[in-house]
Amino acid sequence: MIKPELTLSSKYGTQKSMCSKITLQQLESFLWSSADIIRGRMDASEFKHYIFGMLFLKRLSDTFDE
Repeated sequence: MIKPELTLSSKYGTQKSMCSKITLQQLESFLWSSADIIRGRMDASEFKHYIFGMLFLKRLSDTFDE
């Protein structure tokens, strides 16, 4: 069975295989830029209301699973 290779495009125009390891700094940079894209033009102080809601739902889900 042939598996398609998944790639990630970095901001430098190179592509890396999903199988290759990334550094903690690269992961952190990717996650922060993703959060900035999701947040859009919303101020960070307003964004906290959405984060607290998601944390509450995650805690509720974990407690239910137990």
